[in-house]
Amino acid sequence: MNTFQATQTTGDGTAVVSLVGRLDSNTSPGFEKELQNVFDGALNLVLDCEGLEYVSSAGLRVFLTAYKKCAAASRTFQIIKVKPAVHEVMEMVGFKDIMDIE
Repeated sequence: MNTFQATQTTGDGTAVVSLVGRLDSNTSPGFEKELQNVFDGALNLVLDCEGLEYVSSAGLRVFLTAYKKCAAASRTFQIIKVKPAVHEVMEMVGFKDIMDIE
């Protein structure tokens, strides 16, 4: 069984979404729906990946879609506290070239 949790806190026009677990083809559709609240609220977005253990191509697609929506609306998008294994995947697919990843 895959477990994933996204918890959102909002303040000063920014939504910080803390991710815990595995973001894969089973969990990414629900996460994508949760992110819609951020876009509906016209907020900047920070994804806190400190608890993210794994991300699949489906999860990466959600990140890319979120980045594009933020960019199109002139909002900031940032990914922070990325674990080395997840960071390596993001670097391999070129996210470091277009996104603010720490």
